[in-house]
Amino acid sequence: MKRRAAYFLVLCLCLATLQLRAQVLQLRGGYRPFGQAARRVVFSWDMFAVPIERCAVTWDPALSIEGKRIVHWRDRGTYFEWDTAMANSESYEQEAVDACDYRTAQVTFVRMSCIGSDGAENETRFRCP
Repeated sequence: MKRRAAYFLVLCLCLATLQLRAQVLQLRGGYRPFGQAARRVVFSWDMFAVPIERCAVTWDPALSIEGKRIVHWRDRGTYFEWDTAMANSESYEQEAVDACDYRTAQVTFVRMSCIGSDGAENETRFRCP
């Protein structure tokens, strides 16, 4: 039992040391909390972070998928805070165009309100093909 506890403590100490080293390297690299973005450092807390864009997609008039009325992207399933997260707005646009197959009217418009990975906001509107 003592060997298992010692192993656990050594493992936690190694992980904490790696994390602390990464944080120190980020501070030396110019990172300041609530300021500019951190420089990527191996084993830092954000080493797996990837830039993503968040878009809210709507159709006007609503789509009909399996008898369900779909106005917003999130109407397709469980809604949390945002719609599905993707790497770029082009991916959202392709999904929106693919969903146009379920349109209920001859002319259906898609509206996308996006927030980019850099914080920039934009909105686009186009017709289903």
